[in-house]
Amino acid sequence: MMNETAFVHAVDEKMRGALAAAAAALDTSPEESGLRSGKRVRPRFVHACAEALDLPARQSVSWAALVEMIHVASLVHDDVIDGAQLRRGQVSIAAREGNRNAVLTGDLLVSAAWLTASHELPREVTGLLASAMIAMTTAELRERELIWNPAATLASYLRVIDGKTAALFAAAAEGCAVLAGAPAATRAALAGFGQALGRAFQIQDDVRDYRVSTDISGKDRMKDLQEGLVTLPLIIALRHGGARAHAVEDHLASHGSSPLDIETLAALLAESAAVERSLRLGRRRLWQGLQSLEGTGAGEQLQRVALASLGWKDDSPTPWALSA
Repeated sequence: MMNETAFVHAVDEKMRGALAAAAAALDTSPEESGLRSGKRVRPRFVHACAEALDLPARQSVSWAALVEMIHVASLVHDDVIDGAQLRRGQVSIAAREGNRNAVLTGDLLVSAAWLTASHELPREVTGLLASAMIAMTTAELRERELIWNPAATLASYLRVIDGKTAALFAAAAEGCAVLAGAPAATRAALAGFGQALGRAFQIQDDVRDYRVSTDISGKDRMKDLQEGLVTLPLIIALRHGGARAHAVEDHLASHGSSPLDIETLAALLAESAAVERSLRLGRRRLWQGLQSLEGTGAGEQLQRVALASLGWKDDSPTPWALSA
């Protein structure tokens, strides 16, 4: 199995090749079609799963490229839905080319991915990804339950992130197990771990939006709140109650018309320990996912990649201790 750096490079080359014809139709480059190099978290995750399962590079590179292309396509479409001006520090396709071209670019990414899959991967594996795509789309529709909703629940939030983010991680992991011919128990364990990692990944991303303090404007932060999206830190904070929680609830109920200052929000987050409690929940779920890998021989390998993808340090035998 090639090392991670070589693997990611091979995945990038595979994606460029798959998208070359589509990019030519748009008179643009593959990078301008959405394939600018990001962190490539999902290909790195596939590499770790493949390495743990002794899966040959040829199949795992194709699988990782397919997963990443679907992920990138979802980001291109998300930028249209959200009216996002930037993506990974660059002007988004929607802002640069308009919504029409952005939608078509996302569609081309999906089409190119499936064409590649039809030639290189078995139906059972691509079926996993098709199911994940349905879950992703359903979650985007369900996300309206969280928009400007002061009564948003933890259950609703978890349903959204399970589809929005965790489903693709789960499919990526289980697909490696299928390609490796692993037994059903290993497939289930890998899928469960992928879902747990996806949950933790999204929770951490949502927490990042609320790392605020009273000495900054907060304008570059709290993007979710500015768009009315209620995520885990805010759900936890609102449970705390009190005058500050009521101010946030009024802001949400009025669709942003009722003013909310950053000092009020920062104080509520601090009083409720919403950031810390959100991270603790993500770590707990991820630890449970790791426990499901016991007996598969993949636990230690995947623990390392999980820590790396989340930016956590492996400085203890149980890095996701519930007291963290």
